[in-house]
Amino acid sequence: MAIAANTTYVVSYHITNGRYAVDPGYFAASGVTNYPLRALAHNEEGPNGVYVQSSSSAFPIAGNGANYWVDVDVVVAKAAVAIASGLAADNKVYDGTTVATLRTNGAVILSGVIAGDAVELVTNGYVAVFTAADVGADLPVGVSGLGLGGPDAWKYALVQPTNLTANITPATVTPSVTVAGKSYDGSTAATIAGRSLSGIIGSDDVNLGASGSAAFADKNVGVGKTVNITDLGLSGTEASNYVLAAATTSTTADITARALVVGAAGSNKVYDGTTSATVTLSDNRVAGDLVTASYTTAHFNDKNVGRARR
Repeated sequence: MAIAANTTYVVSYHITNGRYAVDPGYFAASGVTNYPLRALAHNEEGPNGVYVQSSSSAFPIAGNGANYWVDVDVVVAKAAVAIASGLAADNKVYDGTTVATLRTNGAVILSGVIAGDAVELVTNGYVAVFTAADVGADLPVGVSGLGLGGPDAWKYALVQPTNLTANITPATVTPSVTVAGKSYDGSTAATIAGRSLSGIIGSDDVNLGASGSAAFADKNVGVGKTVNITDLGLSGTEASNYVLAAATTSTTADITARALVVGAAGSNKVYDGTTSATVTLSDNRVAGDLVTASYTTAHFNDKNVGRARR
């Protein structure tokens, strides 16, 4: 049965035969308090240790201050307590898990605690989780395992908080790019040979895709020349959980000398009794480059008239 505060009840049981365990005069001098109940002293509000002897059910009214050791099973409904302020969930950088952590901001205020009772929040052993592992703002955080401490904690039941939120921000990944060497072609254009990322969590699907443009610092031949890479970006199904440390990077590659191929076209002449010849040179130089091609001598195989002579 439900009982009310500050109300006197008679607790008894009835049997038709047998004996009671009894302490005579147990309530004669004073009552007994066992929170939240108090057994009154004999004649404090009437007789205590009340009894009746009857072969049929009857209400006990006579009392002699004895304790007949009637066992009372009391279930106390604990008062609900909620966290009003002072507890928050921490933001975190994406780590591929839903694990969350809590922090206290100054004093934790509990609502529902009766004035004068000493009750405090206990955070040992709690579990906090985000509703999802992915990056997001104001994500709900579920909590279990928070408890109460203090001398009066047993009177209360803590309502686990349901209003906590926090952010998961992107994890940083660092790009690395390799560039193929080339023969001199008069331009700074470079070709990306490979792309990779460091800092990926587990087996997340994130990569540089086909992003990026590469250019040598200058067009000239050299070993270990600086190559600048720009316009890098992320691809993959988990790309939104990451951010590049930078959209640019640099590496080195070689520009080797271009093989110059020279051709000679002979000029026709009128027979002059000699084998001397005149030729016009051509080559595969890069357009606009200043290269001088020259020859020392040119001659026919013999001095005689003929067509297509060498």
